[in-house]
Amino acid sequence: LGKRALVVIGGGSVKRLGYLATVTDALKAAGVAVEVFEGIEPNPHSATVNKAAEVGRTFGADVVVPVGGGSAMDAAKGVAGLLHT
Repeated sequence: LGKRALVVIGGGSVKRLGYLATVTDALKAAGVAVEVFEGIEPNPHSATVNKAAEVGRTFGADVVVPVGGGSAMDAAKGVAGLLHT
């Protein structure tokens, strides 16, 4: 799907429970470069989505991978839409 993944997460539970490491390790094992954007809040603000998109553009992300609940998934959709603007 891509060679440079922006992984989008919310707070610390995904990291604390080990899910983030599982996902990033699998991506890296598949030869995908990974950048993590942490800090998506519940009901994500547009400023946060814009900031994540800027991180993704700077990194050169060609795929966005949300890990966590609905807020991370909702934000990732916006980030993906903004990556190439």
